[in-house]
Amino acid sequence: MGRNNLGISKGSENLNNSKLPKLLGLIIGVVLLNVAVLSPGLIGLRIGGDSVLQTALGVTLLVISFLVLLNGSYSLLFKPPASTPVKDIIIHEDYIEALNRYRSITALKTDIVLSLDQLERIEKKKKL
Repeated sequence: MGRNNLGISKGSENLNNSKLPKLLGLIIGVVLLNVAVLSPGLIGLRIGGDSVLQTALGVTLLVISFLVLLNGSYSLLFKPPASTPVKDIIIHEDYIEALNRYRSITALKTDIVLSLDQLERIEKKKKL
């Protein structure tokens, strides 16, 4: 990771060109929503307004906005990508290795066992 003249890390791994517009869009969207809801000229919800319900809704909107920004920032900046690169599957052992990697997942366990059984039967059939 490179550093600029001031010794500040550039951080290109965390904030690349595709993540910055998404983060800015999230921030602008939350700000516009808060302005629209809390402005007296638009919806006019007030914190410390005439009723307790109005105050509760205003505070709830601000708390939810903060949580949305926090979650969105984490997802965009720190969360690793969900998909992992798949190794090229060329030979029979590659199929078995790839299936065994997901064998411990309970939702896929029966399908994986069935697939491994079918691969074993195909291999036996080829040997005959």
